[in-house]
Amino acid sequence: MSDGFESQLPDSSDADPIVAELIQDTLEPSNQLRAETDESPHSCEELDPLEDKESIGIQNRLAVLALLFLVTGALGLPLLWINRRFSNAERFFWAALVTAYTIGLIWIVFRICMWSYQLIQGL
Repeated sequence: MSDGFESQLPDSSDADPIVAELIQDTLEPSNQLRAETDESPHSCEELDPLEDKESIGIQNRLAVLALLFLVTGALGLPLLWINRRFSNAERFFWAALVTAYTIGLIWIVFRICMWSYQLIQGL
């Protein structure tokens, strides 16, 4: 495989063996990776995203609700809409509830700040 890049590379006898191996790996796609994708019995359409081990955390209803109410508030709403375990009616309900909850928390923080400011002004 000669695509013009090999002439720009240093001679492998002059370079560090590790660097030479990295360069070789970059130039040649992995045959093992190619074999794994060719032998896969599933196509992309057949895979169920709910069974993916990496996405199990965001597909857990309780974890999403805990994140919404305990950590992120309204900033976590995209996570609610990504989760496929909620119906559209549930998504609207939880989105409205989390938005009201977040507005309530902001109001409480505002009132505490105003109370503190009035105490400071009185000194």
